[in-house]
Amino acid sequence: MRNFRKTKDVPSELVIRTEDGLALARVPPTIRQQVRYLWTRVQVHDGDVPHSIGVTSQLSGEGVSFTARAVAAVLARLGRTCLVEANWWGQGVPLLDQSPGLAGVLLGNNTVDEVLISTDHPGLSILPCGESSVAGQAVMADTDAVSAVLDRLRERFDYVIVDLPAISTSATALSFAAATDASLLVVRQRVTAVDQVERAVADLRHTRLLGVVLNGNRIYMPKFLQRRLLDN
Repeated sequence: MRNFRKTKDVPSELVIRTEDGLALARVPPTIRQQVRYLWTRVQVHDGDVPHSIGVTSQLSGEGVSFTARAVAAVLARLGRTCLVEANWWGQGVPLLDQSPGLAGVLLGNNTVDEVLISTDHPGLSILPCGESSVAGQAVMADTDAVSAVLDRLRERFDYVIVDLPAISTSATALSFAAATDASLLVVRQRVTAVDQVERAVADLRHTRLLGVVLNGNRIYMPKFLQRRLLDN
């Protein structure tokens, strides 16, 4: 009689929480697969693995924060990872709104250690954006100040993922992107026009563009293949 190997259930979503149990990020299995594929491609084809990555888009609402959290959650299983929220115009991680966060560090009012937030995953920490006044936003676009903060984070973490605002809404996006080792461009299917994507790629020409993440793209994948990818 032929023996059949019992297949495992497709793993559930990956949930990252604070030490107090507050959910920070939910990463579905299909997204984990895509991030792992992207990272494998970078390792195999590029060889030079970036230690800091800026995630941005041309327009607001294309899923940059979701993508940044997904990348950080997956890489946290490979090494010490810090998710940096630099998107003052987006939906941040729902943590202590009064936290000075990144803004406090850039303005010189706080140290990185004072504002870092631990999660239930030992490999992942979060640096929330904090609050920034209009007057303080000039400092946020100061490439030297941004580079100094990222240098400190690189010394402490294996990977630094930066959640950036849309290029069309803030100069901060390009300032931070210039200070990172590489960039990811998020594009929402059927929302972002081709000429807008081309404009974003041109704006990021001074950075190492790892690729374009097509958000909202639904492709059917059999469950046996999902299991195979997640096991590798």
